[in-house]
Amino acid sequence: YKFAFGPASFTTGGAFVWVAQNSSASYNTGNMQIEIRGKDIEITSLLDKCVNEKFGRLGKLVERFDHEGGVFVRVVVERTTHHHHKGQVYGLHATMDLPGAVLRAEEVREDVHEAVDCASEELERQVMKYRGQHLPHAA
Repeated sequence: YKFAFGPASFTTGGAFVWVAQNSSASYNTGNMQIEIRGKDIEITSLLDKCVNEKFGRLGKLVERFDHEGGVFVRVVVERTTHHHHKGQVYGLHATMDLPGAVLRAEEVREDVHEAVDCASEELERQVMKYRGQHLPHAA
């Protein structure tokens, strides 16, 4: 693990990187990397786990493309506005960099976990379409 607190940081074995001052985390699942950032929201361990599980499962769908330059997923979770009178509204932007393409999903929901679910499902649909276009078909 690598932890960074202000100017000081330390490293131990593993692929998890946590940067406390930015409320962000990075994971490496095989060659696919997942970066999670919070904007006006703290990335709690529950939200972190939810994002990592939902987007981490996409790694199986893009294994074939890992050797072609790797796959990188950026997830930004944010509180969208401060003018709502009832409850919070959350936005989630997910971007997946694949060889020759950038896939993007955006969701705005009152429940942050619902936004994670919907965005990961949308990205999964786009990945399946990408695979259909870039993988050779069996004759």
